[in-house]
Amino acid sequence: MKCLVITLAAMALCLSLAAAPLAAKGAPDLTGTWEGTMSYVEWVNGNNNYFNSPGAMIVTNIDLATGNFYGTFDGYSMTGNVSTKKIITGVIYFGSGEYGTFDAKVTGPKISGVLNGFASGNIWTVKFDLVKQ
Repeated sequence: MKCLVITLAAMALCLSLAAAPLAAKGAPDLTGTWEGTMSYVEWVNGNNNYFNSPGAMIVTNIDLATGNFYGTFDGYSMTGNVSTKKIITGVIYFGSGEYGTFDAKVTGPKISGVLNGFASGNIWTVKFDLVKQ
């Protein structure tokens, strides 16, 4: 009887660990607003520009089982994935035939990364540092 109780307790523990969401295993829950500075370099129709601008990433929904999420990046539609190693990859849709991709790392309440974008007649790279609000 004692062995049966121990076996059942061990099985219950294994099942609860297997059913735990990904976030419990180390992937961050990115839901919410992240704001900070974006440092741009862009090439627009043959001209180079450098400038800084405030920016925001808003994650409205995340599937903790897979790390897939969606929301907006600086006001544009975005989807992405965050791994258990806190690495983010994503894509942004700016409008008709205009896209951007980004890679980032989550360290505590901060996301730091690089966005590369393309639109007709221009390309840009943006280094960003965003803090959870």
